[in-house]
Amino acid sequence: MSADDLSLPDDMDQLKSMVRAMAAQASRADALEREIETLKARNADADERIKRLMQILKAYDRARFGRRSEKLGSAAADDEGAQQAFLFEEIETGMLADHVLGEILKGDRVSADETSLPTLAPGTGSTKKAWLWAYARDDSTFGGSGPPMVAYRFEDSRSGDCVRRHLAGYRGILQVDGYAAYNKLARKGGGNDGPLLAGCWAHSRRRFYELHTAGDSRIATTTVERMAELWKLEAEVRGESPEARAVARQAVSAPIVTELFTLWEQTLPRISGKSKLAEALRYAMTRRDIFDRFLTDGRIELDSNIVERAIRPQTITRKNSLFAGSDGGGRTWATIATLLQTCKMNSVDPVAWLTQTLERIANQWPSVEIHDLMPWNYKA
Repeated sequence: MSADDLSLPDDMDQLKSMVRAMAAQASRADALEREIETLKARNADADERIKRLMQILKAYDRARFGRRSEKLGSAAADDEGAQQAFLFEEIETGMLADHVLGEILKGDRVSADETSLPTLAPGTGSTKKAWLWAYARDDSTFGGSGPPMVAYRFEDSRSGDCVRRHLAGYRGILQVDGYAAYNKLARKGGGNDGPLLAGCWAHSRRRFYELHTAGDSRIATTTVERMAELWKLEAEVRGESPEARAVARQAVSAPIVTELFTLWEQTLPRISGKSKLAEALRYAMTRRDIFDRFLTDGRIELDSNIVERAIRPQTITRKNSLFAGSDGGGRTWATIATLLQTCKMNSVDPVAWLTQTLERIANQWPSVEIHDLMPWNYKA
């Protein structure tokens, strides 16, 4: 309506009423426009959430079932790996996977191991060697009531800097194989700064067992037979309190350990230093401090099989899928593996748990209650 078409009343009161009515109408129009903009923003946010959740589910299906082939140097594969890493960033960073690792580091004992993960190197058309680091906790072996869990971290390196970042501030027991990277974290001089290292007898046993099965060494056969007595006792005391385990080990295992180290010390000077037997002897003898610790601390296991069982499914998956498509894909691999393997360790159906958890996240589950989303707290 133009100014010429607008008919104004002569009466001042009527004119004021008309102005007030027009102002109220304009105010309602502004409020309606603001409400429309708010609804559009909410709708766009909802669409984005739905889109992200659908992409997460597709990535999850890929992780479960894989695909028939991947081509080296494929830009699409690399883009997809980066996309999956972005999609799982919200879950990995500060949420589910990180929370699992945080709970692991609250334990008295953590078992650690690592395995290689071939990963596409951008622009080269070939793979590079990257690594999955695994950290597992299972308190049930020494009578604890906490749930079992495992967390994986993807790194393009096997250096000690990686494990130092992962375990920053941890001062409990770290049960590992003989890899030197873990030694850099160990507490020194009886202090409390850093974890207390405990060794894995299974890694030593394998070296002797290979010689035993080949029939190459009577010393190796004797070692394997005496070590069997250690594992026999462990089966008997599994699940008992740390104090009860330590008492039993002092009575049965300590004399066997002393006998073995005496045998090894007497044998090493009499054989070729380049022989396989000498290598096996040196491996064990140079680690006596961390091998002896299970005798006096019932929280420590004889081996690190807890984390090795968690590593094994990843080596099988690696063999089937050949490689990760990118560093982002490797990080996604670690995130998915953390969640699914922790489900399996707690006898929880991964599909049912993930479905429920994604629905809760989509419905604005409060971050302060993230612990209730953990697989060990799952209720159908």
